[in-house]
Amino acid sequence: KSTTVTVYYRLMISLEIPGYGPLSIKTIIHDLNGTLSVKGVLVAGVKEKIKMLNEMGIRQVLFSGDTRGNALAIAKDLGIEFRLAASATEKARL
Repeated sequence: KSTTVTVYYRLMISLEIPGYGPLSIKTIIHDLNGTLSVKGVLVAGVKEKIKMLNEMGIRQVLFSGDTRGNALAIAKDLGIEFRLAASATEKARL
């Protein structure tokens, strides 16, 4: 079975997942190290993908403990929101 993806400009991403049903994505939560970056450096192609999602109007938030001290600068460079969260408990609260 295949998954159907429909993109609504400036609204959300809508997925139809076989065996699950419809899923609408309005916000994407990112983690920094090991997801968007490795050792504080953005992974190749990440900036372009984030830009594409920004242009679609998808809200994106970077949650990070900012152990390297550059998470806010990376979030600003990517054009996404930043939330300082040093623990899983803080991430859940935000």
